[in-house]
Amino acid sequence: MYQAQHNEQLLSELVANLSYKDWVVTVAFYTAMHYVEAHFFNDPNIIHSDTSIPIDNQGKWLHTPHVWRMELLRNNYPQDVWKSFRSLYNESRIARYLLSQSGKAVTTDAQTHWTDAEAKDFVNIDLNTIKNSLGFC
Repeated sequence: MYQAQHNEQLLSELVANLSYKDWVVTVAFYTAMHYVEAHFFNDPNIIHSDTSIPIDNQGKWLHTPHVWRMELLRNNYPQDVWKSFRSLYNESRIARYLLSQSGKAVTTDAQTHWTDAEAKDFVNIDLNTIKNSLGFC
């Protein structure tokens, strides 16, 4: 929970001037991830997404931690939480790797890919939806 709040402090500074929209979406995603993990911690069926990833017969994970976290959200939480988290995840992949969800290269640079309004919506809509739905308002 501390890490989520710490990230959110940085996010407030980034949103105040929007000079780094790529970092707005990246920090918004990681903030959401820490709020989600804090909520998982209080769920005895999950506790932490990394400790509940299914494994195959050779002991290898069947999912990446990010994919498994989204599966847990999709299957156990309100749809608005999963949709907002998925949006932040997908958009942060564009910011971090310049790749769309389909794996195609994004032709704009990460800083100019989003409008100011879109960058603010990652926080004011997506992150706040997750926080409110999970009781972290």
